[in-house]
Amino acid sequence: MRQLQTGDPSVFDQIYYLTYRKVFFVIVPILGDRSLAEDIMQDTYIRMLETLHSYKEKNFLAYLITIAKNLAINEYHRRKRFEPTEMMDDDLTHYGYDQLIETSLVREEIIREALSILEST
Repeated sequence: MRQLQTGDPSVFDQIYYLTYRKVFFVIVPILGDRSLAEDIMQDTYIRMLETLHSYKEKNFLAYLITIAKNLAINEYHRRKRFEPTEMMDDDLTHYGYDQLIETSLVREEIIREALSILEST
């Protein structure tokens, strides 16, 4: 890590090779999506390089895993906010606007027929 901090980029490949599996297997259970986990893993190493100048800890792997875990949790929460919510009474999400109007007209016609039958008795 010290070599990378002093500007030796060739060390990055070694760091990546020694840590990528551990980082990946921290992210996957959080997100549950392998391809998204790969994206977050790339973001983890980018963030590590961006914050390289402020790294002062002794356990580099813990530092890297903390970055990965935080990015994965943030992504999980971001995606959770945008999930569609289900309707409580009727699930009308699979109907288009035209179908809803048509359904409403059919219901109205059925109600009229029922009322006319009740009035005639």
